[in-house]
Amino acid sequence: MTDVFDLGALVYGDAAQLAIRTRDGAPTGWKVTVCGPGHPNHADIQRRLSAFRDARARQEAMAKKRNDIFVPSAEEDAELWRDLFARRVLAWTPVKFDGADFPCDEANRRAIFAEPRFAWIAEQINEFASDLANFTRKTAAA
Repeated sequence: MTDVFDLGALVYGDAAQLAIRTRDGAPTGWKVTVCGPGHPNHADIQRRLSAFRDARARQEAMAKKRNDIFVPSAEEDAELWRDLFARRVLAWTPVKFDGADFPCDEANRRAIFAEPRFAWIAEQINEFASDLANFTRKTAAA
């Protein structure tokens, strides 16, 4: 009798945990929980991103109609991206920053994506969140 493939192995989960590493790849012990395609935050992020792209296309079309050049606001764009990326993070294990507790609240989640000194953390989170395989169930049989 052969094993029957379980489609549940392909279903995206709500979240997955990422083990953060130092810049040189060493483990830190710090874990960040990132929302997956099955989480309501993911759907909200996709809706907001779609609305942003639609609005941008309208702004560019209006400028073109006026024979003008549309110049987007870099700060507005950066603010949107910080917000969207911060919504990907659901929780993290206790961690300190310069000796003080650094809880997983909205301000600190946004700081991870806004502060250049945290760029290496943001990159890991974005790479992890972009790989949908991180959100599928692991199966024993391949």
